[in-house]
Amino acid sequence: MDVFVEQSTLREQRPVIYNVCNYARPQAGQSALLSWDEVITLFHEFGHTLHGLFASQRYASLSGTNTPRDFVEFPSQIFEHWASQPQVFAHYAKHYQSGEPMPEALRDNMLRAATFNKGYDMSELLAAALLDMRWHTLSTTALPDEVDAFEQKILRDEQLDLAAVPPRYRSSYFSHIFGGGYAAGYYAYLWTQMLADDGYQWFVEQGGLTRENGQRFREAILSRGNSTDLAELYRQWRGHDPQIEPMLKKSRVECVGPFRTDTITGARCPVISIFLSQTAAKFLANMNPSMLKNCRVIELHFSRHDIFHVHRVEPRSL
Repeated sequence: MDVFVEQSTLREQRPVIYNVCNYARPQAGQSALLSWDEVITLFHEFGHTLHGLFASQRYASLSGTNTPRDFVEFPSQIFEHWASQPQVFAHYAKHYQSGEPMPEALRDNMLRAATFNKGYDMSELLAAALLDMRWHTLSTTALPDEVDAFEQKILRDEQLDLAAVPPRYRSSYFSHIFGGGYAAGYYAYLWTQMLADDGYQWFVEQGGLTRENGQRFREAILSRGNSTDLAELYRQWRGHDPQIEPMLKKSRVECVGPFRTDTITGARCPVISIFLSQTAAKFLANMNPSMLKNCRVIELHFSRHDIFHVHRVEPRSL
């Protein structure tokens, strides 16, 4: 998504927004079909579009998507939720030849498959975000001599030195650390995901996709740009500060108990439950213990839904 003309009441300008989609060209005579990832991306970018189209501010510099990076992805990510909503899904998920709606069993399987490796993805993002932040909190008088050694120390300190989840980016080619507007801001991906997942719960609590709920979101969030403190903006709309539990649930990572005592360190630590497929759980159960050096595996069992729960204690105390 990008902008040809930014909204401004001062200049009497209405927004002109565009999206450019890079889809695979179909074979001659065939229809252009989208993968599920491409559908999610389409909804995501259209969320940005609505953020720009519904802007209603005096100054263009405070209008639409001209917000900090740790907020601008909130409207786009919350819009991703609508792609799988039954009343929306039914409008577009049809066989391209017969026009028949996608069978419910196929839809359910597709959505379950979309949760695969969510814990792995979150670990990668956390490692990258923390590495980025640690580079930017260094003192100019304490710059490391060895980049690789510094990086490994950070991962160890943050309990993310996991052989099973190697870093997605290394400092020597992680361009987001120093360029593109992401410096000390890579955390924004996870932060705005938390906003979006918690914000989606507002719609659930208020009765789902209704015109009234959409209008309230438009007036309280989409039209406001960067015209006020964004934490307060969210709080006024949502009724409270963002909560992390909806994101953990969506990511298949949930707190399942208050605290347990780490038998090695004696620390009081939160208990995390990671939902895995049977294949992944069996792999984990047979994994070399050295690959789990930062995880204390406490229980491994079947749930009644035939999905493994792996309970682990985070090594870091609170």
